[in-house]
Amino acid sequence: MSPPVECTTIQDHLRRLVAVDVVETVEIPVGERSRDLPHVFYGLTESGRQLLVEHGLLDEAEAWQDLYARVEKTEKIRKDEDAPRPKRTEP
Repeated sequence: MSPPVECTTIQDHLRRLVAVDVVETVEIPVGERSRDLPHVFYGLTESGRQLLVEHGLLDEAEAWQDLYARVEKTEKIRKDEDAPRPKRTEP
């Protein structure tokens, strides 16, 4: 969905966000994974959410979600969007 960026570059950014507790990794357990669907997902931590709130970056979340819903997506993107998500454990 974004301009051509190496997958390793995105993974590096995600690792950095995990390291500073802005994002957490959530995985589908090994026995529940499907070969052709994603099994690793990322979500905001509470401190990450608070950081975005403090800087006013969540104020327009609904508008961004509406815009994203109108974006033309490939079949692969739609399939990945519909993939089952793991349950997040609450702290």
